[in-house]
Amino acid sequence: MNNTKTRGLEAVVELREREKDKLVGELATQRALTERYRNTLARLDALCAGAGASGAQGAANLAVLSLNCGDYKQSVMKMAAGQRDELGVQEAELRRAEQALVHAAHRHAAMSITLERQQQDIDRAASRREQKGQDELATQTWWGRQA
Repeated sequence: MNNTKTRGLEAVVELREREKDKLVGELATQRALTERYRNTLARLDALCAGAGASGAQGAANLAVLSLNCGDYKQSVMKMAAGQRDELGVQEAELRRAEQALVHAAHRHAAMSITLERQQQDIDRAASRREQKGQDELATQTWWGRQA
């Protein structure tokens, strides 16, 4: 029965380890996606800054070019605002993935400790049985010499 119990615990520990490994992969994906959002946002901010003030860059005398530059900058600013919102959502998802990984690591560690204790109990019981057998053999030998 102990062997069956140990095998069951080993299976649970293995499942917890797989779960943890899966979450490590998910966390790496979430971090990469968050970094991509940050890089995109930085590029949009650079585009917005590069556009300068509305109507700047030699287009001050031409109303159409001025309007086009203003519309462009406004569009870039809207895209950057949307990207900031998405980055906020992504950062929340990243924190959720980190927490899930921490919880999975704790569950794995707890099951590993339980398995280790179970193995130690089995080893102690086997050691006691062997010691008992040796004690009985020594007792028989002693009684044999006494007779």
